[in-house]
Amino acid sequence: MNRQISKEQLTIFLKKQWKAISLRMTILFIFTITLVLPSGKSKISNTPVDNTFSKNSKNNPPGNISPTSKPFNPFGILGNNENKVTIKVIPKDAGLKNINSGNPSAAVPSIITKISSTGTKTTQAFSANGITNTVQGIINPTSNIQTGVDSSTLRDNIAIIFKNSDGTTFTYIPPGTPPDEVRWGRYTNNISKYAINYPVNWQFLYSVDSEGNEGLILYPPGVDVLDSDSPYITFGFSQSILNQPGTTLKEAYPTSIIVDGVNGTLYTNGPLGQSYITSILDYRNGNFGLSSSKSDATFAYIYFYMINSLTLNIK
Repeated sequence: MNRQISKEQLTIFLKKQWKAISLRMTILFIFTITLVLPSGKSKISNTPVDNTFSKNSKNNPPGNISPTSKPFNPFGILGNNENKVTIKVIPKDAGLKNINSGNPSAAVPSIITKISSTGTKTTQAFSANGITNTVQGIINPTSNIQTGVDSSTLRDNIAIIFKNSDGTTFTYIPPGTPPDEVRWGRYTNNISKYAINYPVNWQFLYSVDSEGNEGLILYPPGVDVLDSDSPYITFGFSQSILNQPGTTLKEAYPTSIIVDGVNGTLYTNGPLGQSYITSILDYRNGNFGLSSSKSDATFAYIYFYMINSLTLNIK
């Protein structure tokens, strides 16, 4: 499959389902999720969403919140360019043993939020001690990160590589201690057949797109999800990217990766701390995507262990 995708093609894909908001970030979001997604600082405009849902929403009782916009699809944005990129395989990191378990007792949100196809936001109670169901999946709030990372049954070959302004590259290696508080949980999608660990103490929003795929977006604790500068991590599955013709990329540094036997490409667009991180995997006649809007110490750490915990083609 051709991995050279233009900004226009990805923007078209994005607007096919989530027409109310266009991303303001020069970042490749490589999967279909229909969440109301504020973006970070960038060149693309953003339409505000329902201002009744905020960082204090954990205090709101479960129920409907009237919509102000329809959900959209954050499939992603890269710049245009006619310069082809070279993709190379990087050896798998060997330091994925004895991972810090984080803080298993950290407080988790009291709710998660579902975005409907019309843009209506509905909150539902989230259990810190038991399983919580989404439309297509389940959340286990007490999953161990080491178990998640060891869950792959097929080959992994994963590296997060950043390109510096002087042309040199830097391969990210996580510190032994988390740079911020994290409690690991695990989300399993029973339709798209994948499971992934994620910071369960973060705010959790999800939606099902017009193709029937559930996508998710995560915000750190205390972050206002309506603020266009709020950082996030988002992931999900889509069939539609395969329908986009391949052209070229700009400002993206690609690295070939293999996750649980599935081939893909990880992209960054600058040095560590100044870049997004996003991955596309050729999965189940479509694509799985995982994207982070930033790469500071906390986001790079969480992204690294999230992608290494990803299990595909689960039974």
